[in-house]
Amino acid sequence: MSAVPFRQKFKYAFDNFFSKGTAALIYWLGIFTLIVILFFTGVLLLTGLN
Repeated sequence: MSAVPFRQKFKYAFDNFFSKGTAALIYWLGIFTLIVILFFTGVLLLTGLN
């Protein structure tokens, strides 16, 4: 039995993600947005830029 390539696993996960509906998409978009905001807040705090 051969291993499943990463590309195929990613494609399967991506399709599953979009099949869960609008509420799930909005939820993950919110999580992603929060992570980006926290990342850039950390960068600004560490570099001392105001």
